[in-house]
Amino acid sequence: MIGRGKVDTILRYNAIGFDMDHTFVRYKMRNFVKLVNQATSIYLVAKKKYPQEIFVANEDEAKKKYKMSFRVVFDHKTGVLLKIGSNKLIMRAYFGWTQLTKEEIIRLYGKNPILENFEILSARHADFTNLHEFYGTSLVPLVAQIVDLKARGTFEMLNKRDYYQIMADVNEALDYNYGIADLEAFRQADYRGYFYPKLLTEPRHYVNKTHPDVIDRLRKLKERGVKIFLASNNYFEVADLMMTEAMGPDWLNLFDFVIFNASKPKFFTSETPTAFLDLNRQPVADPTSVLLGKAEGLKKVLLGGHAEHINQFLQEHVRKDFKVLFFGDTIVTDCIYAFDTYHQNYWDTVLIMEELQELEHGYPEKEYYGYWQFWGSAILDKSLFSGVDKTIIFEFADNLAQRTFSKVDGPECIDFLTI
Repeated sequence: MIGRGKVDTILRYNAIGFDMDHTFVRYKMRNFVKLVNQATSIYLVAKKKYPQEIFVANEDEAKKKYKMSFRVVFDHKTGVLLKIGSNKLIMRAYFGWTQLTKEEIIRLYGKNPILENFEILSARHADFTNLHEFYGTSLVPLVAQIVDLKARGTFEMLNKRDYYQIMADVNEALDYNYGIADLEAFRQADYRGYFYPKLLTEPRHYVNKTHPDVIDRLRKLKERGVKIFLASNNYFEVADLMMTEAMGPDWLNLFDFVIFNASKPKFFTSETPTAFLDLNRQPVADPTSVLLGKAEGLKKVLLGGHAEHINQFLQEHVRKDFKVLFFGDTIVTDCIYAFDTYHQNYWDTVLIMEELQELEHGYPEKEYYGYWQFWGSAILDKSLFSGVDKTIIFEFADNLAQRTFSKVDGPECIDFLTI
């Protein structure tokens, strides 16, 4: 876990917020990455006539290739997967499964190798795709496989398609698998695509149980008057099943309010805050009662909205000099913008990188090596549980803003900490 600053005591915060992924919904990463790859691959083979070789051949190959699941930028011009550092500098590059040498990078991108026109939030830029969020990193092994197959020149279908067209096909697969065209049908478990039918009918294969100690800590913090909330970009209809699997059917009672379809980072950055909606997609006339924690059941659920609404609420109903601590799993959408926009007065952020635990321990089938302790210790307080000093938090900042990351041992960590 990488955090901004030091959380000396959890009780200095008036509100503690969480993204859902990698906090309470801790995925069985190998199974999840495999599912994302298979769902996308099935679409490409069935609908776009890609060669079946885009699927991994066996378990040994899966163990090897699914480990290449980290944050990269895919260059549509060259087909190269790039690790981008400060000032858009290319730090490492991969063509398919092969890491390029420094000389090869310079030959492609010049003596001062940078990615022109790179913007961190341009997920579907014309010339590159930014694979830095959770689902995007899971696609990296598949993109590498497709590039590798195309380079062989033995597949006519791939020979006819450039990398722009390949990424357009991948994006089409994502829209097909993750888009919810008919929300009412979805609520009735009428799932389309190749992803949700597996994830939502067999969630135990993809989601770990939240440790009871973490749940107990949430309850005690809530009892002490700390506002506990979720802010996730996910659909509530998906999140409800995931949270039920992780925390039990009464998971909503652990939070004062929950926000879905948050559209982070716009949730932090938009100059025109959007109103909260309810589950029927109708404007919430007075969200104050919900934010106060007085709502029950599904009435706790808010859609959309903006962090500014939370700030105004806390300032008016809690204290003027309030502080928020927010845990997220995506450095850009969850942490950097929340910190840069609000830190001076309001928000501290903590980045959780569950993938690093996978790199260290491989892909365990058993319980997750006590992973909950790594991030769960951050909601520990000496006066409640003794041991806040165990919190694993390092000072961090976005290197794209010409700051520097703390030094974390190991090249795998450096791979994750650069975009």
